[in-house]
Amino acid sequence: MRYPIFVSFYAGDRYYHEAAKRLIDDCERLGIPHDIEELEVSAGFDWADICRMKARLFHRKLEEHKGAICWIDVDSRLLAKPPVFDGANFDFAAILRNYTYLKDYDPVMFGRTFCPSFLFFNYTDGGRRFAERIAELEARAENKATDDYFLEEAWRTSKDEMEILLLPPKRFSISGSFEDAPSHTWVWFGLSGNVRKFIDKVDQHSAGLFERQRQFRTLKSLMAAEVAEGNLLPATVYLRKMAELDPQQDDVIHKLGRVLRRQKLFDDALEAYEARLRLIEAEESHSQRHHEFLLGYFDFLLESGRLILAGKIADRLRAVPDPKIQAILRNRLFRLSLEKRARQLRAGTRRVPLWWMETPYPGNFGDVLNPYVIEKLTGAPPKLSAPGAGVLAIGSIIKFAKANTRVWGSGSPRLTDRLSAEATYCAVRGPATRRLVLDSGAECPEVFGDPALLLPILYQPRVQKRYALGLVRHHVHADEPLALSAEVQEIDILRCGYGEIERFIDEVCECEAIVSTSLHGLIVAQAYGIPAIWGTFSSSEKGIQGGDVKFIDYFASVGIHDPR
Repeated sequence: MRYPIFVSFYAGDRYYHEAAKRLIDDCERLGIPHDIEELEVSAGFDWADICRMKARLFHRKLEEHKGAICWIDVDSRLLAKPPVFDGANFDFAAILRNYTYLKDYDPVMFGRTFCPSFLFFNYTDGGRRFAERIAELEARAENKATDDYFLEEAWRTSKDEMEILLLPPKRFSISGSFEDAPSHTWVWFGLSGNVRKFIDKVDQHSAGLFERQRQFRTLKSLMAAEVAEGNLLPATVYLRKMAELDPQQDDVIHKLGRVLRRQKLFDDALEAYEARLRLIEAEESHSQRHHEFLLGYFDFLLESGRLILAGKIADRLRAVPDPKIQAILRNRLFRLSLEKRARQLRAGTRRVPLWWMETPYPGNFGDVLNPYVIEKLTGAPPKLSAPGAGVLAIGSIIKFAKANTRVWGSGSPRLTDRLSAEATYCAVRGPATRRLVLDSGAECPEVFGDPALLLPILYQPRVQKRYALGLVRHHVHADEPLALSAEVQEIDILRCGYGEIERFIDEVCECEAIVSTSLHGLIVAQAYGIPAIWGTFSSSEKGIQGGDVKFIDYFASVGIHDPR
């Protein structure tokens, strides 16, 4: 492969004409093939316009010479013939920005990747496509920019994986005079001063360090560290800046609201929410994102005790036709009803901190039983806590127990879970769960039973038998195809609110017998003395979490050892 042809051009000031003569002399002295041409430029062209013409020249010269080329700025001098291009088979070669050695190069510190003063393009598929890409971008662009801009754009948008040689910066001199350049230097670069004159007149790339998304990720990391340490003031500063950098991130506002609430800066939090809401409504009225933001705003107001405002947001959400939004809203309105009733309590009345699963929306009967049973027993609506921060009662939720958690009737869906040895286990669902607690190093009395068995004490339905059989499906079986006769009552397990809890019990009690693939369908039937059979969908691909464990655990607690 022949040695590359060094290409350049000159136009404009006398400085460049004289520089071209010196560069031509250097090439001839060193035996370097060259093609250095004088450009004819239109009247009114400035230095930036002339530099821009380089972007098309790379590809043009490659095709003219049908071989590799090296671009060199015309006001450069050559001290030696670079040997790295003898027999070169790589696609492209350049010096890293600011003449930086690879070990010291940090890409986020520089807006651009390569120095444009010295570039090698090989006559390979990769080299030619890269040069063509630079020319295409320049031809389409209408902005004021130099060749450097289009070089970087091509590099950032190219999908090719080129073979690239990074040239050692020690071989290039950018200081002092040509005569004083070190002996190991190949190229000395002149400084016309035009770069500084035009730096704010042409488009530039910003350093990665200052890109919005990179700054956003950095601030997010710093914010999380401050929150973990309990330093809420700096966390607030970071969150506000994150909101400025990326206004599309609604979760930032939700996080900011929580952090401000912890500082009791409720007015500041409300202001942030309202400002964000105005922006979303102006841009995307009635969009899915708008509705999801309203739900997040509702949660903030509910948790902050701003119940009247929460009700107003709920009124706006009631008009949303999306059934998924309505299912979530039903769940949230149930929690709002708990808080409203709590406002009517006598001062000093203690509310039990309690955690229950809220999904699938609007709610699962067995999970919503938690607040129902607790309020019926204590006379006060419980307070929804974080997982493990309050009592764990009904459901397969014992795995969420941790130090100081009180467990009263919950169980495990698996026999492989490792449970907290520091929780207080007052009662569990059945003997299998108790064995798991003991194996985990904790103490647990031989007190078994699902709290749903207390329902007949708390609620006495007044209904007549209407159906020979009732069918209760676990929510994972809801879509299984099944033909039912008129004598069979399908009883939906998805319930939310105390009225729906009691209606579920009524519907079960209207049946002579029950078949259920849901554990709490069986428990409710047995609690009210209705014959119940544990059913399953053998053809279903959707299994219940943990399989049969929780069923066998419950049946053993009531003395049934052959439930099938």
